[in-house]
Amino acid sequence: MNLLGLSTQVPGRLLYLFDGPSKAFKVMDYTIEFKNTALKESGFKHRESGIIVQALKTLGPDRITDFVKESMRNWLDSSLCSAILKDTRVVTGWINQAIHDICREKK
Repeated sequence: MNLLGLSTQVPGRLLYLFDGPSKAFKVMDYTIEFKNTALKESGFKHRESGIIVQALKTLGPDRITDFVKESMRNWLDSSLCSAILKDTRVVTGWINQAIHDICREKK
């Protein structure tokens, strides 16, 4: 959310999404969390795909406004749109629709 300019908050914990069991490890003063998630929402070829999908998922379908789409559209390099559309074709329906809306103006 911070990378996309949608929030001024900075993450205070280390969280990694993967398709294995959820676990947390304490390393010195830090806790590193590995959180289980569906592969269709984390196994992307492009870093940008994961950032957009997780931001949309965090916001939820009711909070995807024109401002949010415009912010993501401005952040995203237009040359990546077709690759991201291909990369995210198996994500949840409302997330896929939002990504199509974001990329629609970039082409």
